[in-house]
Amino acid sequence: MGRQNNNKKERKADEEPKTKNKRKRIRKNKDLKIATINIRGAKGKIRSLESLLTAEKINVALITETMFQNKEGYNIKGYKWIAKNRKTRSGGGVGILVSNAIANYSTEMNQLEDKQDTESIWIKIEARSKAIAIGVFYGADRIGYSLICRTIRVCQGLWFGYE
Repeated sequence: MGRQNNNKKERKADEEPKTKNKRKRIRKNKDLKIATINIRGAKGKIRSLESLLTAEKINVALITETMFQNKEGYNIKGYKWIAKNRKTRSGGGVGILVSNAIANYSTEMNQLEDKQDTESIWIKIEARSKAIAIGVFYGADRIGYSLICRTIRVCQGLWFGYE
């Protein structure tokens, strides 16, 4: 007599049972790693800085006392350099290294900062519906607490609509 099929698929002995393709949900790291560094002269310290950024997986590095002048700065693979260097006297200077992994950030606050005699620089990072402003000051004791507070309030007003 013949076999009955009954619309059932037969499996070969060496075949594993089929399972439904389930997508694995891979959760990306959503942490934002920020480092503050008083580098006390950035020239000649690029390898150390690159090692730190790589080893610690830093997304944003806030750097003071770069001592860069005019348009000097860092050129580190995987990062964008944003700086406010001193134009006349030596020393000081601030900068921010932003990882290329951070796609959505702006520096519009820095246009306002250029009008003030402060060594500070700001960025705003946006992710989905949230945003964070990150800034670095150098010589805060010299420029005064009130100017720092005023700068933060202006930043909040421009970027977040606060008064």
